[in-house]
Amino acid sequence: MASQEPGLELPAEVSEGLDSVKFWGDNPVPIHLLLWSVARKANPNALWISLLTPAELSPLDPIALGWVKPDHVRFAKPESFDTPRTLPILSVLEMVQADEPQQRITLLFDFLNLPQSLQEFITEVPTLGRNPVLVVESSERLAPYLPLDAAWATSMLRVFRENGVKVLMSYIGPPRSDRFAFDHVYRFHTPAAGDWREGTIVREQGVRVPPFEMGSEVPLARLDAFRYILGRLA
Repeated sequence: MASQEPGLELPAEVSEGLDSVKFWGDNPVPIHLLLWSVARKANPNALWISLLTPAELSPLDPIALGWVKPDHVRFAKPESFDTPRTLPILSVLEMVQADEPQQRITLLFDFLNLPQSLQEFITEVPTLGRNPVLVVESSERLAPYLPLDAAWATSMLRVFRENGVKVLMSYIGPPRSDRFAFDHVYRFHTPAAGDWREGTIVREQGVRVPPFEMGSEVPLARLDAFRYILGRLA
């Protein structure tokens, strides 16, 4: 049941600009529904990458509900994101001019060290219009294939930002240490044997806007976006 208290909004930076966002926790339903809400506000034409198969989707997944435009959904196999072998430095340097700025060389290294699937999505997303947004659903499926460190995640996110693409990502399960490479990190919690509608959200990193103090649990039912979602599901 929705709270009668005044509604709350996530910080504007979560849905605006190029800041990256990661939602993680133990229950995919509220995470993916709120991820959809943020993506919808950031860009209704966001490209939505699901690492689940269609058969694995929850009936309450935004894709299953028909809330994501079908032609903007891509079902990707996690193994297609397997990290490529690092290219020899000399091979990369042959691609650049002698007077190339160091920042552009670094960005080239970052791009070429991404899995080919991510390289393709980086080039596809901007074709969907202004303020391109990439949503990656259930990124925990990538754990066996991508490095478990913040340095790699930082370089990945840098490539997207430099290409003008905002990244929104969900992760279901125990936390990974690389989550703090993202600009905004929120943890979702559902009470044991409880209703996901009674869950809470906790800011772990990002802009401080009361009552989203570090570590403070805020009922999802306090969020205007969540109330809208519940009303749409009713």
